[in-house]
Amino acid sequence: GFKVVAASPTEEQLDPTNPASDALIEQRIMVRFEDYGWCVGKITAKVNDGRRTIERDRVNFVAKFDVDNGAATDLSLESSMYDCSPSAEYQ
Repeated sequence: GFKVVAASPTEEQLDPTNPASDALIEQRIMVRFEDYGWCVGKITAKVNDGRRTIERDRVNFVAKFDVDNGAATDLSLESSMYDCSPSAEYQ
């Protein structure tokens, strides 16, 4: 099963250059994608390359989602983006 957390990761955990971010590796994540709805994934790596961006937002993690058939997905995670409600914004 899954456990919905009450708080988002800290700013330190979302900074891939901070050792606290190691705690997110191998953690499950649910992201709401516009064409797929809610998808379950696992954070697999940190990204320290500031040149990797998504619409000008720096990529800080990589995850693999069940719908990706094993492909990696870049993520730009920020604490303000965490929302587990049905009206959560699409990524």
